[in-house]
Formats: sequence, structure tokens, C-alpha cells
Amino acid sequence: MKIRILPILGLACLFTHLSFSQNLKPEKAISLKIDIPPINLDYIGLTKIYVQPSSTDFANIRGLFLKRFNERVYTFESSIEASELYFTFQVNRIVKKNTVPSTSSSVKTDKKGNKTTTTTYRYDGEEQIDFTFTLNLANGTPVKMYQESGYSQYSGTSTLNYESARTEYGTNKSKKVASTIEEMVGRVYAKICADYFIGNRNIDLYAIGVKSRKQDYSDINNAGDLLTNWFATNPTDALAPDVVKALLIYDEALLEHEPKDKKARIDNEVAAVCYYQKACVEFYLKNYRKAEELILKSESLDKRIHFSQENLKDLLKLLRDRKVFN
Repeated sequence: MKIRILPILGLACLFTHLSFSQNLKPEKAISLKIDIPPINLDYIGLTKIYVQPSSTDFANIRGLFLKRFNERVYTFESSIEASELYFTFQVNRIVKKNTVPSTSSSVKTDKKGNKTTTTTYRYDGEEQIDFTFTLNLANGTPVKMYQESGYSQYSGTSTLNYESARTEYGTNKSKKVASTIEEMVGRVYAKICADYFIGNRNIDLYAIGVKSRKQDYSDINNAGDLLTNWFATNPTDALAPDVVKALLIYDEALLEHEPKDKKARIDNEVAAVCYYQKACVEFYLKNYRKAEELILKSESLDKRIHFSQENLKDLLKLLRDRKVFN
């Protein structure tokens, strides 16, 4: 028996027939954006944001920061006066290793005994980058300061000359610094968002079917097709015929569940599929408490059916921690 992933919303999934579907790599089917409330709700109603540039040299940092906000909730203003909350930030770059040139040589001997010496020219450097972001109310009252540090090491080599090595060094330095800054902005934003802003997460839901030469799973596969149709309608309730029938099929299959019989038609693996699908339906309808019960049941039976099991469980835990449900 093997698990297969049925497409949702007409998107094709990639099939690789392995023992467990967690080893499959299907294309993402249906993707939902879920709003995540912050830990502190003091400023939950303030949605007009301004980020004051540190300098024109760091305008890209401002852009990297702004693009992480939940645009379904927040608007970005062009001045402090128009905002409800605003950020100031400073960036400090500290040279930890000055640009250091060096050379090294290697000798190769060919089959005829001829020796060739190759000289490699090299430049190395290192710097520390410090961020300080401060969140303020529109009246100028500081709310909280956030600090983050990162390191960039970079080098450039050439077997031609120092000039070529220095050119590569400059290119690598730019790439390394940009990568370090983007990572730091992400870390800073994650802390700030968790504290005060409504963030968002993507979650992908799947319809899972079963393929076996020994057992008939046409009912489970039919339920998967019905869920595919249901999701495609952007449903708002569980009364549509497709989902009613699909859930009935899963419930009837679970009546056959024989956890101690590995040869049973509805063994732990297939039962885990049924509970997972029921969890997806409840999650889509924002019945998060019920969805959590079902996904935990699914994982208790077999947590290997698909990677989205763990993703759904983790997101539900976060929603519970943030008091979306209890």
C-alpha cells in the first residue's frame, strides 16, 4: 500500500511511489494565509506604519523590513505625522579584519616530470553589522528597542593577479553583506512582530488518496476527489454535498480501523489519512480546536503520511499559544 497525493484546485502533484507519503514531494496545492496575533495586544488597533530611513545608503534595509509586514492589515505612511506607530533604526558596520592580501603557491608535476607552479592571489576581510530598531508611538514615546548583530566574512581569489582577486573580493563582499543584512532584518522583524504586530503564515492543505494492489481504497480516493471539488469552491461551511459525503466516507472508514492488524484495510496509516483530512476541513472552516484534536489523533497513529501533518500541527499550536482558541 502506498499513499498518493490528489491534486487540489486543479494543480498537478508530483508522484513518487514510496512506502510513506512523507517521502513524496508533491507540488503545493491550496495555500492559505492565516493571520497570527501578537503576544502583546496593546497596539493591536494601530495599523498605520512609518519607517524612517537611517540614510539613503540603507534605503534597502527599510524596504526589506517593510515587505515583511502583513499587507492585509497594515498600511505604510510617508511621514511620522500620518502614522500611528513608527520605527527609527541605526546601522553600524565595524571592520573586524581589514582587507588582507596574501598569496599561495602550488606545484603540479605532469607525467613527463615537468613542474608547473601556480600562484593564487587572495584578499580576505570581515566585518560586524549592528542594527538598532526602535518602535515608537506617533507622539514620539518609545515602545521598545530591538538590537541585532551579524558577521560577514568574504574573500576573493585569482590565479591571474591581485587586481582580479580584488575584483572578485568586492563582488563577494557585496553579496555577503547583503545576505547578512537580509537575514538580520528577518530576525529583527520576527521579534518585533511576535511582540506587537499581526503576522501571517502560509499553510498548504492536501487531499490524500491511497494506492494498493491488495486492498480496495476507491472510497478513500473518492473522498479525496470530493474534497478537491469542495476546496475549489472556496467553501464557507461544511454543508455542501461534496464535503458532507467525503466526511461520511472517512467516518465509515474509521469504523473499520483495526490498529493492531497491519494487514487490515484501515490500518493506522490509512486511519491517520482520514483524521488528517477531517482536520483539514475543520481548519479551513476555522474550527481550530477541533482541527487540533484531529491532527494530533492523526499524528498519534502515523505521523509519516505527509509533511503537512507537522506543519498543520505547529500552526495550530501557535494559534493556541496566541489565544486564537483555547
